[in-house]
Amino acid sequence: MLIVGSKSEDDRLRALLSKTYQEDLKKLMKNDLIASVQEWLKKQPHLPQLNDEEVLTFLHSCYYSAEKAKETIDNYFTFRTQAPEMFANRDPKKNLSNAFRTAYFILMPEECKSYDNNIIVILRLRDTDPAHANFPLEVKACLALLDFLIARFPLCNGLEVIMDMDGLTLTHILKLDLSILRKFMAYVQEALPIRLKAVHILNTFPLINQIMAIMRPLIKADLFSLLHFHTTADFDSFCEKYVPQDYLPEEYGGSQGKLETFQEQTYNDIIAASDWLKEQECYKVNESKRMGKSKWSEMNGISGTFKKLEID
Repeated sequence: MLIVGSKSEDDRLRALLSKTYQEDLKKLMKNDLIASVQEWLKKQPHLPQLNDEEVLTFLHSCYYSAEKAKETIDNYFTFRTQAPEMFANRDPKKNLSNAFRTAYFILMPEECKSYDNNIIVILRLRDTDPAHANFPLEVKACLALLDFLIARFPLCNGLEVIMDMDGLTLTHILKLDLSILRKFMAYVQEALPIRLKAVHILNTFPLINQIMAIMRPLIKADLFSLLHFHTTADFDSFCEKYVPQDYLPEEYGGSQGKLETFQEQTYNDIIAASDWLKEQECYKVNESKRMGKSKWSEMNGISGTFKKLEID
């Protein structure tokens, strides 16, 4: 379910991951961690069943806490069921092409990691005209990228996201859909099966304080501690402390190629995974079989845009 690609691609990926998986599987089976999660899954008729490697992915993302992994598994499939506007109809050519035209969704090559050995994702506007922005569609594309990343690197050390605000204006902010934003933030914090290590916000501008004041209620303390704000003036210190400049695209002074090259590569990889992305839509919860009430049953409680809020 979480491994992406054709059978031959699956075999190749499994070979690459084999040593790490087998070492962790052996250790965790000895400690009965995987068995305890599998036993719990058997008692959850509303959830899809997972194989041991898939359970391991959740355990790894939760730093091998069985209880946290169980909660993340339930949240993961619940969100995918209750938020089809974020997880359904994700054909890269038919549904996501406009998102990739208006914004960069870049998964950097595995060798271009942060100083802390984390995978790097770059998010940035590609078309800066607010009239062309489509926040719900861009969130859908971002989540497709994250799904692809996790499938490719399920046991990676962690993920660092670079969000470049270059070209972002107040008009863009006012068009944000509050309902989608709330669900996206909740999913990232409660259901994303990867170790999110840092979110670097580059090229911040004066409105960032007002924006964060609005978003703060949606961000838990754990995630807030991972946010790092970098002005244009302190970009050099960002490169010295977090990500080697040489590992970044040429637009950031790196030597790894241009943003457009990485965008095309990432988009083509996701197109190649189209069938897999479609298959993921089949894995949902069956709420009629859930024992008890989901804590996300009130998920659609907020709607509207930032236009309804005041920004002083």
